[in-house]
Amino acid sequence: MNRYFTFQAVAQSWSSFTFAQLSDITPVIDRISIGVPSWFQRSTPKKLRGRPKEAKLLLSLGTLLMPEEPAEDLIRKFPHTDPQASRQLAFPPGLAVYGVLEDPDAALFVDYDGAPVHMQPAGKAADIAKTEELLRQSPPGSYVVRVAHEDRGLELDGNCLQVLVDPWDLEHEYSFQKARWHKLP
Repeated sequence: MNRYFTFQAVAQSWSSFTFAQLSDITPVIDRISIGVPSWFQRSTPKKLRGRPKEAKLLLSLGTLLMPEEPAEDLIRKFPHTDPQASRQLAFPPGLAVYGVLEDPDAALFVDYDGAPVHMQPAGKAADIAKTEELLRQSPPGSYVVRVAHEDRGLELDGNCLQVLVDPWDLEHEYSFQKARWHKLP
């Protein structure tokens, strides 16, 4: 049985896929023998300060996807060059994992777009730019999953998926678990 996560398989059975299944589809491979991909090495770990909901979601998913790694090390920021600036910038952090897709070097990025700024035109443009740059810097077969609370009308194509989840309260574990185990449409 192929235990690698493929978006083609997900697309064929949207109604039955949940974030819970990520723990079931994480490949049983020796990541040490694969080595750390170069795209991951270009990033740096980053704390999610002042973003407790995002931290809770991404750390939880990181633990499911790469249980042998400290989840805090999977929250990464990636460098990019802004054509409007003369200096190198870094995209805000998100979850980045490897060894969970058909190509073990491919990237799976998860970004949480729960803050109101992501609903504004500038926030949407920044999210699209970040998605495009992450996919540009990563090997073919990489994917970006954008988690939000409502459809933002983003024009996502190719290797990007938007997942809509109910909002949750940090103090209410049930509402978080309900969002985390949310079924894709």
